[in-house]
Amino acid sequence: MKITKFADFSRYLFVFAHPDDEVYTCVSIQSLVKKVKDVHTIYVTSGDYNGPEFGPLREKEVLASMKLIGVPRENIHFLRIPERGLMNHASRVIKEARTIAERFHPEIIVGHDFEVGHNGHDLVSFCTYKIAEEFAAPFYVFPA
Repeated sequence: MKITKFADFSRYLFVFAHPDDEVYTCVSIQSLVKKVKDVHTIYVTSGDYNGPEFGPLREKEVLASMKLIGVPRENIHFLRIPERGLMNHASRVIKEARTIAERFHPEIIVGHDFEVGHNGHDLVSFCTYKIAEEFAAPFYVFPA
């Protein structure tokens, strides 16, 4: 069995439940960008838990932080699924994330670890695992 190191891939997809989850992976993402890797991110919600007016603000924060670490704007994807209704939209998460992934065929997919505590993170973990399975891509997780 050939063991491949995390940084040996060319095309990466990071899937986050909502803005601010990238804090757990931003150093890794920046390192990959510096190595000229193709890094895409998907934010399933816009972080609108406290009201729809917060979504655009949280997205703006993501764009600013991703710009600082070098991820191009066109590689940042927002599904904008309402955070309070997320648990009812697993099939939509999988479908929309798959559509994005089909554009660049990630070689590795990174998502939330299954925590059994934060239901949004856990749902996104499950959905991300399913996408990785469909693409026959390794699924790496990060704890939150």
